[in-house]
Amino acid sequence: MTAGKFPKFARIRTLNPELDRLQDNIAAVLDSLAHSVQITPIGGAPPPAWIRFDILPGWADLDAGNELSHYHIDALNYVHIEAAFKNVSGGALATTVATLPKGFRPAGTIDVPVSTGAGAVNGVTINENGNITPDAAIPNGSHFHICVVYLAEE
Repeated sequence: MTAGKFPKFARIRTLNPELDRLQDNIAAVLDSLAHSVQITPIGGAPPPAWIRFDILPGWADLDAGNELSHYHIDALNYVHIEAAFKNVSGGALATTVATLPKGFRPAGTIDVPVSTGAGAVNGVTINENGNITPDAAIPNGSHFHICVVYLAEE
């Protein structure tokens, strides 16, 4: 499938031409609507494009060439985050790494367990303001991975 092309809704053919024509008309409306809001039919459809984080000072993508830190929202309003952030500040750091824009934030605070480059398991908080912040200081040069899915704010 080429970028920007959306799959068409499947049509089931019957022995009734009127039913087939009605289904074609409904599918045409749904195809147009899905394309205009940039979603695809659920069920085998590819997810929306990933969005890169705007990472705050002191932090970096673990491997900037591989775009590891990104997020998207699906057709059911679930936010998907896959990220690996590295502390590049020169000292231990427990400050906000990135902030999610409105529409991608949780309705309340979410505590997510994460693994760090040092092998420890710590936590990261995603709050209703969209701030993603480690619960404990991450040593300089170390990193943490986060992978979470949650329902976006209403």
